[in-house]
Amino acid sequence: QVTLNDEQSIEILTGVIAGFLVMLFLCVQCLIQKSIEISLWDLAQKNYEKSQDLTKEAIQAVEAKDMFISSLSHEIRNPLNSMTGSIDYLLSVAKESHILKVLRNAKLSSEILLNLINNLLDAAKLKSDKMEVAAVETNFDEIIQKVFTINSENMLAKDIFAQAFIDKRLPQQLWTDPPRLLQIIMNLM
Repeated sequence: QVTLNDEQSIEILTGVIAGFLVMLFLCVQCLIQKSIEISLWDLAQKNYEKSQDLTKEAIQAVEAKDMFISSLSHEIRNPLNSMTGSIDYLLSVAKESHILKVLRNAKLSSEILLNLINNLLDAAKLKSDKMEVAAVETNFDEIIQKVFTINSENMLAKDIFAQAFIDKRLPQQLWTDPPRLLQIIMNLM
């Protein structure tokens, strides 16, 4: 049997109360930390779900845009083909050289527009990995001549003189995709 005096009893009681307060503090801190973790997890889950929804919306918007461009390209292609056919007819009946020059320019320009439209359609093929690049034997000089013919009226109107010097060491025939090469050179010019 141990007998404690008042001072010892107060020290023990103070220690027990202090221990209880420390345990209470640690428990409250654990509860607060757990509450914060749950709140952060809920917030992260909501943000994840929101990002999933936004991603789905973005994918749907891109698909809608692609479908619109594809539909529009098909709709533009029909009247353009009709115009090209009309130009072909006029080329077959026209006799005057200045009219033939304008018609040839219009024909080349319509071919370029048709190639641009086809490129829009090709973009959809690229996304689905169905794109094929043609590799045909092409006369590089003819491509350059087409570029100059197409741009001749614009250069004349802007008082621009241009010449192409093709290195004779280059082969006359290249294996390439002529419409794409023509478009690249047009863009550069």
